[in-house]
Amino acid sequence: AAALGASGAVYLGVNVELQGLPLNASIHAEQFAVVTAMRAGETALAAIATTAAPCGHCRQFMNELRGAAAMRVIIPDERTSAAGGRGGHITYQLADLLPHAFGPLDLTHDVALPLMLEPRDNGITLLPGASETLEAKTRARASTAGVGASTIDADAGASPPLPPPLGAMLAAALKEANAAYAPYSQSPAGLALTTVSGGIFAGRSVESAAYNPSMSPLHAALVAAVGSDGISA
Repeated sequence: AAALGASGAVYLGVNVELQGLPLNASIHAEQFAVVTAMRAGETALAAIATTAAPCGHCRQFMNELRGAAAMRVIIPDERTSAAGGRGGHITYQLADLLPHAFGPLDLTHDVALPLMLEPRDNGITLLPGASETLEAKTRARASTAGVGASTIDADAGASPPLPPPLGAMLAAALKEANAAYAPYSQSPAGLALTTVSGGIFAGRSVESAAYNPSMSPLHAALVAAVGSDGISA
């Protein structure tokens, strides 16, 4: 899939299937493209082109966008392919592919609510002592692994900073939680993954009024990792 942002930028998406998990845990190409646009700070999409007509799952997921009904969906023209031609396509509006749509307003009844891709701040802060608790657990694990005291000890009375990349991971997860799109569960969440090479990939919850197309923070973080080719590291 290739999504055209209102800024003029194009965001690519691919299917991601997860080994050992059922297909309903997969990430669809359209979802991948939309989340990639979200990560880039895009606030609206004008069109999306796909290699086949989007499935109902993806049509419903894209219906969370502001002005989704008028968004252009560009798919190959099967008539051209059948005739042996190449390059033909058909353009629909999402409303053509999702008639009598069920969307955000059917559940929230709030026209002012920020929709998917639109800026939001969920006002989440860390619980008192959260950083210290994580720091203590990190110290305990380092001690168990035989890390020398000189690598984590600090002057008495002073709290040492979290060893990288844990401090950065915590900050990344909190940032994602505050930007999470969770108008239905009211339970915004963020998550950060790290690779053995030190890469950090964060994701947020992205909900759908149809529930099942919703993406977990883990799925969104995997989009970030796969999109940057960082997951192999």
